[in-house]
Amino acid sequence: YETYCFIICFTFYFQFRIHFLSRYRERIAFRTPADYVILHNDGSGGDRVARRLGVDMDRLFFWPDGIDKRAFSSEVDREAVWGGLGLPDCRAVVLSVSRLHREKHVERLLDAAPRVLSDHPEARFVIVGTGGELPNLEERATGLGVRDRVHFVGSVDQDRLPSVYRAADVFVAVSDRTNASLPLYEAMMAGLPVVALNTGRTA
Repeated sequence: YETYCFIICFTFYFQFRIHFLSRYRERIAFRTPADYVILHNDGSGGDRVARRLGVDMDRLFFWPDGIDKRAFSSEVDREAVWGGLGLPDCRAVVLSVSRLHREKHVERLLDAAPRVLSDHPEARFVIVGTGGELPNLEERATGLGVRDRVHFVGSVDQDRLPSVYRAADVFVAVSDRTNASLPLYEAMMAGLPVVALNTGRTA
């Protein structure tokens, strides 16, 4: 049993070290001499990485994306918003906004859809974003029998996104890396209730 536990721990440690060493470009950037280091705060704990790599925290500016609050202040016509995206009447919309990439795990939302629909058959799932996982997600939705309730709308222009948030009912973020990113803040700005996994700095 002890040998088995040791092998597991060693395997995880080795995988972590390989991953850390493979990110040499980021390490070079952190170690390059500079008066200031400006790091994008996407909620994944980049400040902890900077500290571990010896960056003087007095030189570190750790900035999140900005949001124009005014864009979320106006009322919206739900039917017009969803009609503009080619969708039928949407009375109860679960919204996801992200790149369609494996680390975002949008399939978790699809996996939850059958249970949600059993309690709320009027619900629709609107997924905003593009990426290489789209074919897999479409196939998964079909296999789960919810394809007619899941709408992949692709990219939405930035100036139209606030209206999409305001027209939705619930926002969902299920990434493994972090959910404390711009879409989460935009959803909060729109007054949406948020369902999110506590990964990275989401809390």
